[in-house]
Amino acid sequence: MVLIGRMMHDHDTVEVYSDSDHAGDKWHSCRSQTGSMILLNGVPVYWRSKKQPVTALSSACAEIYALSETVKDARLFMYRAQELGMPLLPLVVQVDNTQAKSFQEGTCVESKLRGNFDIRDKWVQELRDRHQLQVELVSSVNNVADLLTKVHKTARFRQLLQLVQGKLAEKISSNMAMLALLRLQGG
Repeated sequence: MVLIGRMMHDHDTVEVYSDSDHAGDKWHSCRSQTGSMILLNGVPVYWRSKKQPVTALSSACAEIYALSETVKDARLFMYRAQELGMPLLPLVVQVDNTQAKSFQEGTCVESKLRGNFDIRDKWVQELRDRHQLQVELVSSVNNVADLLTKVHKTARFRQLLQLVQGKLAEKISSNMAMLALLRLQGG
C-alpha cells in the first residue's frame, strides 16, 4: 500500500462523468439508465451502468438521479484514493444536462422537481454548502459516461472510446513533458 501511495502525485487528476438516458428501455419498462465513469489520470478506474429503480417523469429527473448516484460512487472512490495518499479534492462531476447543474447549484428553487427529490436534494445541498461538490456542464459529445447509458452506432461508439483514449494520451504526454523539464533542471 505504501508503494501505491508513493506513485500518486499532487498533479494527479480525477475526472468524474455522469449521464442518463430518459426512458431508454421503452420496450420493457421505460426506465432510464444511469452511467457513471471516473478517470484517474485519464484512465477509467471506475464505471457503472445501472437501470434506475423507478420510471423517471422527465429527462431532468433521470439526470438528477444519475448525478446523485455518481456522487455516491465518486465520494467512495475519493475516500479510497485518500487512503492511498492522494489528497481529498473537491468533487467535480461533469454532466451534460442544465437541469442537473441547476439542481446542484440550488437555482431551481421553485422547480416542479423539488417534491420528487427531497432527500437527494438535501444531501446534494449539504455537499455543496460544505464545498465538497461542484457540477460542471460538458457537451453531450464529450461526456464519456454516454458510453454506458445507451446503445450507440459504431461511429459514435468509436468516438467515445477515442475520447477516453485521448484523455489518457494527453496525461501521458503532459507527464513526459514534466519529466523532460525536470531533466533539464537537473532534477
